Amino acid sequence: MYDPWGTYHSLEEALKVGRVLEQLDFAWYEHPMPEYRVESYVRLARELTIPFCHRKLPLAACSPGRSGSCAAPPT
Repeated sequence: MYDPWGTYHSLEEALKVGRVLEQLDFAWYEHPMPEYRVESYVRLARELTIPFCHRKLPLAACSPGRSGSCAAPPT
């Protein structure tokens, strides 16, 4: 799990790190961008396969078949 707590201020930065996390087989990517950038999170869900968390993004905004994306990580 990687939680940068809103560190990345552009979608491009978040995607670059997310792709590396996918290659390293991380379990999930938590809160990479500021929470108010909901549309950026929707795009992130479309472009990455790693599940990620964002507490304000509704599950309906995630891509179909993306198990775990936008949902709380398993406990």
